[in-house]
Amino acid sequence: LAKERREFQDEHEEYKKLLRESNAKLEQMEGRMQSTVKRFENELGQSQQREERALRKADDRVAQTMAVLDERNDEISHLKEMIRVMESKVNEHEEGVEEAE
Repeated sequence: LAKERREFQDEHEEYKKLLRESNAKLEQMEGRMQSTVKRFENELGQSQQREERALRKADDRVAQTMAVLDERNDEISHLKEMIRVMESKVNEHEEGVEEAE
């Protein structure tokens, strides 16, 4: 009976040891997992910040381009008006020359 009791205690101790080792490995794995999750979260946050900066830059470039296009449109309208005025003056001059002849 004492021998069986000793064997039982030895088995019990072995199971306790295995349980401690398993728990230690589990804690290690959880630590690695948390570290990996934190790293991915950080990388995701950085990636989102880069994308947001890129979008803001693109928006700024679009706004600048639109401003330049508006200026060019104004210049083109002004030049077209100048051409109309010049054509009108040329026509008036030609009519005056024809009348003088």
